[in-house]
Amino acid sequence: MSWIKLHEFSAEQDLTVLAHNLQAAQLPHRFTDELDRQILWVPNIEVAQYAQQLITLFKQEPQRRLTAAPVSAKPKLAIANFRTIPITYTLLFLSMVGYLFCLAPPAWRQPLLFFPIPLDGSVWPAAWHYWVATGEFWRIITPAFLHWSAVHIIFNGLALVDFGGRLERQLPWYVYLGLFLFTAIVSNFGQFTFVPQVGFGGISGALFGYFGCILAIQWLVPQSNLRLPKVFIGFSLVMIAAGIFGLLDAIIGPMANGAHLTGLAAGFVYGLGVAVLFKRRLAVGA
Repeated sequence: MSWIKLHEFSAEQDLTVLAHNLQAAQLPHRFTDELDRQILWVPNIEVAQYAQQLITLFKQEPQRRLTAAPVSAKPKLAIANFRTIPITYTLLFLSMVGYLFCLAPPAWRQPLLFFPIPLDGSVWPAAWHYWVATGEFWRIITPAFLHWSAVHIIFNGLALVDFGGRLERQLPWYVYLGLFLFTAIVSNFGQFTFVPQVGFGGISGALFGYFGCILAIQWLVPQSNLRLPKVFIGFSLVMIAAGIFGLLDAIIGPMANGAHLTGLAAGFVYGLGVAVLFKRRLAVGA
């Protein structure tokens, strides 16, 4: 069995209550003493997700003992509340507002488009001169919140809460917010470069950035709780390739392949930096 290092505690901290709660929840675990610290280990990622909740409870209420109950080691399906992942839920709310703007007359969403009018030929000089002249630089980010159909917002919303929730729990808030802004902006520029059209939108470029960030962290910090199954990674990469070659257009409609590809690359680069700067935090699931 390959054990996962879940959390580090100081050597002098009394972990009796935490050990009791882990046992009450019937979660397999073990503690080890290493120099000036105590380390909690769990056998797999499923146990780690549930045990992390007990660690949070222990930090908030160090003396609270749970009563023994037949709790499965498999984590229950639970939806994180706003206090746990506030940035992610704020992005979801803005995406829902963007969807409502797309249902409204075109004039309502026109101020949120990357560029207000169709362009031919040399797109970047015209776009840059327009932004400088008008000061409407918010257009480089707002397309991420536009969603054109119910299916579009539902699937992107579910992925946002999943991937975004994982990352927001693990990263400092400013690092997570920076990840979104960086990948959303880069993917918007990428889509406009691949297909210089006005009417594109969706947060999927940033979501592919989240995916790329997790891949980078998983590569450099393999003991992180952010790890994804290899089957899921392989399937996602195949779907990206299928989208780039236009194999999915007939099934789900035109895809923002430029946003997906550049968002994935931007997220991976960002994730490399995160993995280096926050390796210790990510390794112990703090």
